[in-house]
Amino acid sequence: MAELTARNVATMREESEVNNNRGSRDLVFSFPIGIPGYPDVRSFQLLPLGVEFGPYLALKNLDADYPVFVVVQPSAVIDDYIVDIDDLHQGLLGLENDSANVLVLLIASLDQKDNLPRANLAAPLVINLENMLGFQVPQGNPEFSMDYKLSLPFKDASRS
Repeated sequence: MAELTARNVATMREESEVNNNRGSRDLVFSFPIGIPGYPDVRSFQLLPLGVEFGPYLALKNLDADYPVFVVVQPSAVIDDYIVDIDDLHQGLLGLENDSANVLVLLIASLDQKDNLPRANLAAPLVINLENMLGFQVPQGNPEFSMDYKLSLPFKDASRS
């Protein structure tokens, strides 16, 4: 599974801008059926938020300023989270073999009271990095909450 951080997303963007003048479009993902609640929004770009945000990234609609989702890779905030990709989603994503380069992201919401985000473990975003296709993949595990409180603050000045 690919590990992306705010620091290496920024580096990838800079390298692509310098080396091939393709800009940050290298980090653009297509969601053919959108994301629930946003069925007509199908192209998203992964962007760094800054070092003080640690592992949290932005997944921004490519065609407008809205919506922008705060996302995080599960490995950065949760131990032993395993995503089950059913046969239907494997086919839709084009995951024919186990060697596919897959990125899993959790959509996080921000709690204004304690600065601790909450993540949707029940429906992670799964992206095939080989064809840049993504889908939100519902999980069958009843223990996975849609409002899982993370222990890592969203923004922390000491991380910069």
